[in-house]
Amino acid sequence: MNILESSIFGSSDTLNGSVTISSDGKYFLDTDYDIYLNNGKQLFSYSKENNQLIIESINEHNPAFDEILFITRLDEYFKSYIIVADEKYKLLKRKDYKGSLPDSMVVKLDKLKKKIMEISYFDINDEPNRIIIIEINSLSVCDSTLFMPHFPDSAETIKL
Repeated sequence: MNILESSIFGSSDTLNGSVTISSDGKYFLDTDYDIYLNNGKQLFSYSKENNQLIIESINEHNPAFDEILFITRLDEYFKSYIIVADEKYKLLKRKDYKGSLPDSMVVKLDKLKKKIMEISYFDINDEPNRIIIIEINSLSVCDSTLFMPHFPDSAETIKL
């Protein structure tokens, strides 16, 4: 679940979804409004509301590549500092990382399960965001069919 709080509009938006990330970097993210798929060769962004599909070639310098996978590479992209041992950490983006991730974030852990519960950060518009992680299953095998594109034939398709 992602919560975006807007001081400009005085509102809070919630976005529900689930993500499956394989050990080789493929992912399938399904939210209330959109689907994002990385099948190892291409990135697919599908808008459910507009029935529009955007297909891009994989490029490590593409910001979308890091926006999903960053959670599997926190130590690579960020330096961590203890706020409360085993519970809360401040992460600062490493100076040598040039991607579009936030400069800093706060990560809360479930002390008993030793897993991430929540990630908080400010976006490019300085609006607070919280990603609340309800469940993590890091030991299961991914269903490989999740990483095969299967979008409606009627979708307007744009190849970049």
